[in-house]
Amino acid sequence: MRRIIITIAFLWSICSYSQVNEDFSDNNTTINPAWHGDSDKFIIKSQELQLNDLAPNKGENTAYLSTSSSLIKETSWQCHVNLYENPSANYYAKFYLTSSSAKLNQSLRGYYVMIGGKGNNVSFYRQEGKDTKLLIEGRPAMDKVNHPMLDIKVTCDKNGNWVLYTCFLNKDDDFVKEGSILDTTIGESAYTGIVCVYTVSRNKAFGFDDIFVSSLEAPVDPDKPDPDDSTPPKLLSFASNSDTTILLNFDEPIDISKTYFLVEHIYQPKQLQLSTNKKSLTLVMPFHFENKKAYYLSINGVKDLTGNRLNSTEINFTFYDTSSQSIDFGGLVFNEIMANPMGANNLPETEYIELYNRTNYPINLNEWRLHYGKKTYKLPPLLLLAKGYTILSADKMSFPALSNAGKLLYLEDEKGKLIAWTEYSSKWYRDEFKKKGGFSLECIDASNFANEAANWIESKDKRGGTPNEQNSVIDKFSDRSIAEITYSYLSSPDTLIINFSKPMQLVGLANTDSYRMNESISVLAAIPNYPKGMSVKIALSDSLRIDQTLHMELKQLKDISGFDLEGNLTVEAGIAQEAKVGEVLFNEVLFDPRTGGSDYVELYNNSDNYIALHRLFFSSYNEEGKLTEGIMLSDSSRTFSPHSYLCFTTDANDICQQYDCSTHSIIECSKLPSLPDDKGNILLLSPAEEIIDKFIYTDKMHSALVHNKEGISLEKYYPSESSASANNWLSASSQCGGGTPGKENSQYREPSTTSKEDFVLSKKSFSPDGDGVDDELVINYCLNESNYVMDVKVYDTSGQFIRTLADNYRLATQGSLIWNGTDTNEHLCRVGLYIIYIEAHNPNGNVKHYKLACALSQ
Repeated sequence: MRRIIITIAFLWSICSYSQVNEDFSDNNTTINPAWHGDSDKFIIKSQELQLNDLAPNKGENTAYLSTSSSLIKETSWQCHVNLYENPSANYYAKFYLTSSSAKLNQSLRGYYVMIGGKGNNVSFYRQEGKDTKLLIEGRPAMDKVNHPMLDIKVTCDKNGNWVLYTCFLNKDDDFVKEGSILDTTIGESAYTGIVCVYTVSRNKAFGFDDIFVSSLEAPVDPDKPDPDDSTPPKLLSFASNSDTTILLNFDEPIDISKTYFLVEHIYQPKQLQLSTNKKSLTLVMPFHFENKKAYYLSINGVKDLTGNRLNSTEINFTFYDTSSQSIDFGGLVFNEIMANPMGANNLPETEYIELYNRTNYPINLNEWRLHYGKKTYKLPPLLLLAKGYTILSADKMSFPALSNAGKLLYLEDEKGKLIAWTEYSSKWYRDEFKKKGGFSLECIDASNFANEAANWIESKDKRGGTPNEQNSVIDKFSDRSIAEITYSYLSSPDTLIINFSKPMQLVGLANTDSYRMNESISVLAAIPNYPKGMSVKIALSDSLRIDQTLHMELKQLKDISGFDLEGNLTVEAGIAQEAKVGEVLFNEVLFDPRTGGSDYVELYNNSDNYIALHRLFFSSYNEEGKLTEGIMLSDSSRTFSPHSYLCFTTDANDICQQYDCSTHSIIECSKLPSLPDDKGNILLLSPAEEIIDKFIYTDKMHSALVHNKEGISLEKYYPSESSASANNWLSASSQCGGGTPGKENSQYREPSTTSKEDFVLSKKSFSPDGDGVDDELVINYCLNESNYVMDVKVYDTSGQFIRTLADNYRLATQGSLIWNGTDTNEHLCRVGLYIIYIEAHNPNGNVKHYKLACALSQ
């Protein structure tokens, strides 16, 4: 067995250098396959490779990525390209099919497809050194197209015949042949890849997906019989898609030269229409079917091209007039998804999507469209019966290669109306073994439209799935989640973005009457996020000033299940500004999480401004004192509201399961700087690496009363005061579970409001028992002059020294000092009376002495 495993691994290592299968669903460019080049200029967002050059030059810019590929003859190349603007002479992309060099921005030998450029089309070129030759010039399909999205396919047969195909989404139903040419000039390849050419304003205007390089299968001749075929054709489906026609679909090409069909034992078709691939046959009848009437059809003489005959077949069908059908959202739903069939037991290893008709009447799927990611596929003309199922797969239609990791799916009827959507994910599997393949994802409750992970689970059926059958996991699981506003921001002075905690009904989001403002500014248009409805973009009638705050009330909005939007229905937003030093401060840090848990970092906006999060970065000092990689706080234009809290973590779900937190204030990021359990540091930086705030910590900053520090955060007493002062930090209260991510700290103290020059105690007694109530003694001070330094010592009533709270500590004109009730050895002091002795002096020679009595109680 070991020898077999090694052999398979070896063969795979060879194959991986030739074939490429990349849909970016693993969200990385380092493995399977490994991409090289300008990797710092690209990101993966929504499972799409996107250009993200944050420092473009003023002139023409070039960015590329390449990966190993030696295929050239008998090969097929495919790539999805997304240009966010209309292409031009200095804004275009190249898809290198073959290349002698990994560096696609220099001299090389290879073939490439140019998307855009001077011709504003898609064309095929040969490159030798720096010289290029146009081989195939495509149609001008991108003229006056502001956002071209297209699929590219190129094939090269064993003789060197090249064929270029394109499919422009929302324009072409299938690939269109742009041209062909015989060219054998270059016979070797080492790499494939993509190149972006752009100016400063187009530094984020490219997207790429589904890059496939594979051996070209020999074309199937539908008229050539297979001598090894001994299986008769199989009738896959049938439907009466008009009042005079019946459509029959078979699993292989058929011969109809000696067929005989009868309806009601009387009527023969007046015409037989065989599809190009000879797998579909339309019977045109000499009369009109009556609506909702049952009919009887006999099929005789159908055979495949080898001569295998289908047994005489009799079927019953009912004609339903669906010409005026109007299906509401949710009338038909995604019910089962088999994305990784490898290893399925007693099921074909075929990817499929199951649809379920929830209504009490049949639905005609003719001209309906399935959208997968950014691609569109036309459904076959099927009649889906009431409470019935149908399977979509490559056997029945042009069908996408389903990503194992997951992707967005949505369904539109023949008029473009949204009927259903889901965004499946491999994370929905709860069984790690079944996650590896051979088991489908099944919907638990088809009447729950919330598209939440909890309503899906791996199939319990031993076969691995239940295609065209009731799901094995079917149960009642109603939608009980609450729809709330999560956050909002101005993406530009005249555009407001509002995000929600769950999908919303699109009709309400698009209605401008759903938004009320008292200002002179009004709503011009509301554009929902399609198809999910998780956000809405609102165009305002005028631009906000930088000193102006927008107030908007939302009304009569409902979520995807028809429930009202809840919580605070008022939105406030302002123009984003860059943070200045001290305007955003660290407020809480969890650096020693419970086993298996996640770190988190909380910030406080210490200003009256709306701060631009995408202009702030986390970093830290490494052992050499150099800054580590900057981590952007947000990849969108989200803002940080004045005097509010935001918590950043790599696993929001984990944090909210452990602590009482508001999901609105939790931001999930791909990573955080390293936060060691014993000591460390974290910095908040501007784009110019200016330090906005800095926090240096050790585990000794925790209260001496905390014996197990795992899962206990450090919090500030005073959010607006310096993060550098160790005296301003203490362990979070046990009453709140050890942390308050995204909320006011459990150890929060109101700043002293006294205007009289003095040192005073906030309370005369305190009880350091770790219950979160009066655990510390707070000493507030107010001084009329600056530059004071102070020494603070604690004594018991017998005059015995207990500990030093401050030694030559420089004071602000107003502030606070904390005693947690421990002595010099960090041991908790006994219950009793204590004296706080304070001496403060400044360079002018002014000296102040204070003695404050306090009680340490149980």
